[in-house]
Amino acid sequence: MGTSAYDPRSYWNELVTGDGRLSNVGQPALGVYNSYAYRSRLRSLKKALEGVDLGRMKVFEAAFGEEFYLTDWQSQRVPVMAGMDLSEAATEASQQSARTLAGMESTGQGQTPELFKTPAATARSSSLAQVV
Repeated sequence: MGTSAYDPRSYWNELVTGDGRLSNVGQPALGVYNSYAYRSRLRSLKKALEGVDLGRMKVFEAAFGEEFYLTDWQSQRVPVMAGMDLSEAATEASQQSARTLAGMESTGQGQTPELFKTPAATARSSSLAQVV
């Protein structure tokens, strides 16, 4: 019985859809445990950051997937966020979130912020943009 080689880009493009469901990340076979694990890690992160002025932070998240942590950073008003993910659907969803956050969708102004990219897109660009 032959085994196919693991292709990370294909794996994550099939798994992560950009719809925000935590069942799309980690080990899908773990089901609801993914949700518990993410919330538990978030509580630990918040505890570790107690007393830190988040309004002065810049966050880069590698493999942001379904935006679980990015959504939390936004709710805490972190002014600068960027990230990278192998999943094109996750990247597109995050770019949409960034447009909404920046108010660009409602006003129709400006270019689409390209703060969230796939590695292939980053290779074509010299740097990641920022949401301010």
